[in-house]
Amino acid sequence: MELNALFKTSQNLPSVPEVVHELIASFNKEDVSIDEVIAHVRADQVLCAKLLRAANSAQFGLPRRVASVDDAVMLLGFNNLRTIVIGCGLAGSARPVQGLDLNGFWRYSVQCAATSRWVADQCRQDAAMAFTVGMMHAIGQLIMHTAMPEVMEELAAEFRCGDVLRAEKERERFGYDYHRVSAELASRWHFPEAFVDAVRDAEVPPESNQMACVLNLGVWAVRNAGGKVTAAERARRLPRLAMIPLRLNEDVLLREMPQISELTEGLQGLAD
Repeated sequence: MELNALFKTSQNLPSVPEVVHELIASFNKEDVSIDEVIAHVRADQVLCAKLLRAANSAQFGLPRRVASVDDAVMLLGFNNLRTIVIGCGLAGSARPVQGLDLNGFWRYSVQCAATSRWVADQCRQDAAMAFTVGMMHAIGQLIMHTAMPEVMEELAAEFRCGDVLRAEKERERFGYDYHRVSAELASRWHFPEAFVDAVRDAEVPPESNQMACVLNLGVWAVRNAGGKVTAAERARRLPRLAMIPLRLNEDVLLREMPQISELTEGLQGLAD
């Protein structure tokens, strides 16, 4: 199936709450009505509950518990509020798809979001954008599975979500991969150009695209977490070219990065 054909029917695309589209549009606006955003979030009980649960996670390290959307804005700031609400909206947007472990997909996406945010913090990049980029970078797989369920089920049986060879095999078969599809969706949803470029270039990031380098390292951390990968193997797989433009030291990534479970504590509720 041609890339453009994936987007011809709305049933292939994630359906997110209107407030999520408003927050996406706010990346390119200076005059955002925060009161209006808060009112829309309050009106969506599911979105509101997820926001409060995520805001109270260890990821944000707030001095006290967040009890309301107003609290969340005051303690987190608008950028972090936007990050969480977009993440919640994306994770709640997908219908069950043939051949795809939806819970596993969103678990992987949340992990990539959290690790990308941590990497961004270490090199003074935009941590809020890094989280959103990590959350959305693989969403193209959902679109591909919805549009081509039988073909994608066959591919997924051999290469699970996050597999290092998955994008390569998709390119061989279709001429594009899930990064391209995710970037095309981000473009159609009017995300900033830097966001679109980061998602598209994450597999082999150019030195000029620092956010793509951040995402590349965040994905590396998730792919190489857990007891199945030895410390030596993890170090061997470290994408050192992505570290250069970020001026990161190997020790930061190999010895200082917290466990994935610690980085995602309280955030898995985004995908519930």
